[in-house]
Amino acid sequence: MIKKYDLIGRLRLYSGAILYVYVAMHLLNHALGLISLEAMEWGRGPFLALWRNPVGTFVLIGSLVIHAGLSLYTLYRRRTLRMPMHEAVQVVSGLLLPPLLAGHIIGNRLLHEKFGVDDTYTWVLLNLWVFDPKLGAQQALALAVAWIHGTLGLRRTLMLKPWFASWRPVLFMGSILVPLLSLLGFAQGGREVILRLQSPMWIADVREAINWPGDDAIEWYLDTLDTTLVGMASLLVFVLVARVGRTFWYRRMGLVSVSYPAGQRTSITKGMSILEASRVAGVPHASVCGGRGRCSTCRINVDFCNGELPAANEDELRVLHRVGAPEGVRLACQLRPQADVQVTPLLPATATVRDAQSRATYLAGDEREIAVLFADLRAFTKVSEGRLPYDVVFILNQYFHLMGKAIEDAGGRIDKYIGDGIMALFGIESGPEQGCREALAAAEATGRALETLNELLSHQISEPLRMGMGIHSGMAIVGEMGYGEIMSLTAMGDTVNTAARLETATKEFHCKLVLSHNVSERAGVDLSRFPSQEIEVRGRTETVPVYLISDGLETMLTDSASASDQP
Repeated sequence: MIKKYDLIGRLRLYSGAILYVYVAMHLLNHALGLISLEAMEWGRGPFLALWRNPVGTFVLIGSLVIHAGLSLYTLYRRRTLRMPMHEAVQVVSGLLLPPLLAGHIIGNRLLHEKFGVDDTYTWVLLNLWVFDPKLGAQQALALAVAWIHGTLGLRRTLMLKPWFASWRPVLFMGSILVPLLSLLGFAQGGREVILRLQSPMWIADVREAINWPGDDAIEWYLDTLDTTLVGMASLLVFVLVARVGRTFWYRRMGLVSVSYPAGQRTSITKGMSILEASRVAGVPHASVCGGRGRCSTCRINVDFCNGELPAANEDELRVLHRVGAPEGVRLACQLRPQADVQVTPLLPATATVRDAQSRATYLAGDEREIAVLFADLRAFTKVSEGRLPYDVVFILNQYFHLMGKAIEDAGGRIDKYIGDGIMALFGIESGPEQGCREALAAAEATGRALETLNELLSHQISEPLRMGMGIHSGMAIVGEMGYGEIMSLTAMGDTVNTAARLETATKEFHCKLVLSHNVSERAGVDLSRFPSQEIEVRGRTETVPVYLISDGLETMLTDSASASDQP
């Protein structure tokens, strides 16, 4: 069984798609004017064959009525008219289209049906370029508005598809070329008609072929247009008045307070969504899909509710499950609280389509046992002294490239670059045992990569680059953190701090690698042949037992590989 809002969404999508195809074919037919007037008339044949048969007419008129009706219904349902610019453009263009197109529809299709006027391109171009150029400008504007409205709706529908990003340049180019070629063809067709009009015999033949409408037909056209425009205006006024009446009605039922982390607070009527509350209060709130419950970028954490929250429907639950949202997270566009609430938007207002894609659950924040590796160049300040900035940047980029590739090939993930240091995470998805083995493999691989780098730079540096590494494993909080476009997967907690401390300890013990016993135990590697030490870590009451490794990384990894092959 299709739910009400799901049915509305489908009707809006299907009717909009049909109208968009109609407009696209119409514009492409106009573009044939770049060839000749006869080419425009030839292209009109298949167009009419598709849309002027009983089935095509029913589908077209039905789609027009449904789409226009849903536009008014959506306008009524909106609790606030504050919205992002792209939404405002689509709403306004949708409301402008009926009055802009009314004259064209009545003057062509209805005159054809009622008075037998053959509404050829010659008839249309004579009216729009010769008899009433203002109407021609209005028609060009109407087609542009229709194309913009349809393209924005199509983009909103397709942008959540995985393939959209790769096809976006092609679709964008098409969305520009179609209306541009249409306007050029329309203008060229108008010029051709004006030239032909210089022949008295041509206009006489045209009037006879078209079955030129008389005064009674023109009077009927004007009366019908006036009635239609008054009816459209009345419907719009009725919707706006109904909105005001609904607001007063809901205010009688009491207000709901919505609070935000920065101390912002607003009062809304019951039935308004949290997203609408944010717009009323002027709180920046992401909503890529425009509040239709599809993109998930408006999701919030409900910190407090002075009552029971309305249950999430199946559509909301499906979207939340898709992005791996934990318990307590809701879609702001779907949650309509009946009691005071305190919420925290989980994504920045600048969230993009990327944030709406299916993502791993840990990206929203999770506690996992992982391995963390810190690596840092030794005495690089001395190496960089006296060098040009370009040389320093070149050496560091070579270093980061080789180290990053070695870590990723081993199964790790670069967390961040800190000066001339690197922080990498292992085992976020594969688990702590595999993560520790990957961290040990990365330690060996980065060692080889540093040797390669030293060979490449042997003619540029007086002494080889040296590096210290620290590896520790344990529980850490992982998730995407940052602000705006600077969002990245990272980890925080005692495990990260300890790994950083172990890397620093390589200076104290004059070794290449310091790793905790926990890493070797998780990896299943016996490192008892290496020196062991107890290290104090700031913030920890207990010392950390570690292995100090200066040489023998290759042997260590051989043992690691053997351990991983064991059942």
